[in-house]
Amino acid sequence: QGAHFAESAARASARRGVARVHFEGRASCAWCMPMLGGSCLAELLLPAAIIFSAHLCIATWETITSGQAFIISCVLVAVSVVFLFGPWAVRVGAPLKAADKPPKEAPAAIESAPEQRPAPAQPAAAAVSPSRSRFGQCFPFLDSPSRRPARRADASASSEPAAGPVAHPKFCGLRWARPPSDTAALPACGAFEPEPLGGPMPEAWEAMLGHRGDELKLTRRLREAVVGIAGPKDPVTMLRFLRARGGDVAVAAKMYRSAMDERVQPGVERAFRFGTVDDSLHQRLDAYWKPMGLLGFDRDGDPVLWERIGVAPCGALARIPAEFLLRHEVYTMARIQQSLDELMVRLGRPIVYFTAVEDLTGLGLQHLNPRSLKNYQALVRFCEDNYPEMVKRALVIKAPGIFARIWKLVKHFFDKGTRDKIQIVGARDTYDTLCEYIDPEWIPECYGGKLRVGTNEWCEPVLPRPVGGIPEDLVQEVLSTWARMAPSHKSL
Repeated sequence: QGAHFAESAARASARRGVARVHFEGRASCAWCMPMLGGSCLAELLLPAAIIFSAHLCIATWETITSGQAFIISCVLVAVSVVFLFGPWAVRVGAPLKAADKPPKEAPAAIESAPEQRPAPAQPAAAAVSPSRSRFGQCFPFLDSPSRRPARRADASASSEPAAGPVAHPKFCGLRWARPPSDTAALPACGAFEPEPLGGPMPEAWEAMLGHRGDELKLTRRLREAVVGIAGPKDPVTMLRFLRARGGDVAVAAKMYRSAMDERVQPGVERAFRFGTVDDSLHQRLDAYWKPMGLLGFDRDGDPVLWERIGVAPCGALARIPAEFLLRHEVYTMARIQQSLDELMVRLGRPIVYFTAVEDLTGLGLQHLNPRSLKNYQALVRFCEDNYPEMVKRALVIKAPGIFARIWKLVKHFFDKGTRDKIQIVGARDTYDTLCEYIDPEWIPECYGGKLRVGTNEWCEPVLPRPVGGIPEDLVQEVLSTWARMAPSHKSL
């Protein structure tokens, strides 16, 4: 009866148009008690109904009296309430202002936050156990897509940033089809479309991938070998995994299975793509880590990723839990792939690779911090094992004298195939080497080219340069959020 009442209350709330609104950083129900962390009446009654049902079963036991069973059930209810709402107790704030209350005729029950946006319902992901993967174990508090409605993104390519949800400029530089003028301060920064990874591609694209030798036949064999594994099976993904394992279909299939266990099974990557998980903290961290951005194209027409690893805030990164950095890496890779997906649709052709330019200006002894190196190794290995063959070439520029020492420590983090793509450029050859692969119109002025964003020769904020490090308040918020949400998952 309790479960039936909870369901009836939920349906009645939906009919009346009860809407959740965001106020001072917390979500709360307009008709329920805001101090309960945003949980509506139906959500409160559902666990109580389950516990009450368990009490009725216990009461039937011959070895225990009805009164004893009632006491046990009351204790379980109290424990469940503390467990469910304890982490949100710190969010208690002022009651909703009259101006902030939802209108009487709200369309449907939704939960909105600054980073959320309405979206058409998406097919639910298959129910899987996150315990199959260490990645899933890192994120036990992931919002389930079934608990929050999908939200529609605005991927407008207009000259003005879209109102509402936005993406960081460092993921939006590819929306400039031509080098921007001095008056174009930023690219369009509307949020990306919430589309699944590796969606349907035109059949004609497969012939445009530039297969070598028998790769076309081998990629089709690889697709057949992994047909029963949940994950994207588009021609680009299949080609990347095949090349990552030297054309060996069996080994590539094993790598694919392992990667999908890490990427698909926990559901985190999908949640970031569809906007069904809170990414506001990741958006704030975007300006500092990673100090990279997608901007311009090389002479082959492929995108260019610029990274300023030399100014990476390694001191703060050493303090941030590795699991949170791993989660942020998933968020970053999801946004990069969304940017590439959007570009493919615009160009009408597939994109397998991008050129990476690594600026090591500022690299020093601080980058030898053991904790920072350990975290960096974990991130590199996660990308190498789960997002293979995305880099066409890596140009390392402005390397200081200490780079040789650091390179000896970190080069084994990368696969041999990746190491072979790395080209270390001498200081005097920086501009000439960049011009060999990239048109000067797409090279930032700080490297001798003609490109600037607005009046900034460094092309900030499309190409972040966090020389001041991560603000202490942001570091503390990351630490407190992680400690509150995942206290038992603090090491890889």
